Amino acid sequence: MKIQSCFAIAALLFVNLRWLHGQGTIVYDQQSSIDESAWPNGAGPTIQGITAPFGQSFTPSFTSLDFIRLNLNDPDPVNGSGAVLYVNVRANSITGPILSSTSPVNLANGFTGVVSFLFGNTVSLTPGEVYYF
Repeated sequence: MKIQSCFAIAALLFVNLRWLHGQGTIVYDQQSSIDESAWPNGAGPTIQGITAPFGQSFTPSFTSLDFIRLNLNDPDPVNGSGAVLYVNVRANSITGPILSSTSPVNLANGFTGVVSFLFGNTVSLTPGEVYYF
């Protein structure tokens, strides 16, 4: 299996896990759709075989990031490969310094759906600054 990093999908979420005091509610910083069930499976580019830097910029309004959720699918479900994916958050540019990486997520061959990528520690961000993943 290949390890792929630093990618973008059309139906993506930039999120920040914030538990409101006593409420157990997740507050999202940014998202591309309110209704995840409306996301079309297979939306976005194929990430396998990409050799150039590839990713997405985002400008947070929150001061930290705990996870990112992406809608993913396997464009070749008969090759038996699956994937091991993780996400890097970078400063300054798509090739800039890595601020943090998520834990790898193992995806079975033929995977499709929303995947949460978790950071081991909260990533500190400056609201209004541009970051990349």
